[in-house]
Amino acid sequence: EELKLGFENDAAFPGMRAVALGTKENNIRATLPASGLSVDKQVDCLLDQAMDPNVLGRVWAGWEPWM
Repeated sequence: EELKLGFENDAAFPGMRAVALGTKENNIRATLPASGLSVDKQVDCLLDQAMDPNVLGRVWAGWEPWM
């Protein structure tokens, strides 16, 4: 829902939404309901998203790492 606030009219919105939600074949977050989750299930979803190669492999085109 938060993604809709700034990008709902953007042509790329459906793709962004698909990446955030994941796929039922590969991501636990796509198989669970959007609300009413236990703390353990919420943690599972957050870890799933944090380790998802489909999320990790996407970077803003202008990103420049600095050390």
